Amino acid sequence: SSGINAEYGYVEACTLLAGLFKCCVWQKQPSLLTTLGVLVRESGELEPAQLQTGLQLCLGNVMRGVDDAKHQHVRQSSIRLTLAILELCRDRTVTLEGELLKTVLTHFRDQVSCEGNQNLKSLGIEVVTFVEKIL
Repeated sequence: SSGINAEYGYVEACTLLAGLFKCCVWQKQPSLLTTLGVLVRESGELEPAQLQTGLQLCLGNVMRGVDDAKHQHVRQSSIRLTLAILELCRDRTVTLEGELLKTVLTHFRDQVSCEGNQNLKSLGIEVVTFVEKIL
């Protein structure tokens, strides 16, 4: 059974947390990424439309963390959350907007091209491959 009750505002929670992530200082980003990850993991029984809206909000805003050149742990958490969102969409057959997926693809191609950490580069390549298969 899912730990998320749709009546209590899944989409609203995603909107708030993703918006906070986008505008907060980097020190707060790991906590927000963890909380967004909980929303993603615990969303199994939500209706597809709610799930789609919430995941698109999360995915669109998490790109800021992928672009964080200074803080490797923020990049890693952002990349892992992106993968979790894409896998959930695949598993639940939720379709994400094509433009959003193109944005994700662009961000991750850029991340892979300039990433110095081999592990993060490998994760980025995994995201690029995943999105290319969807598109």
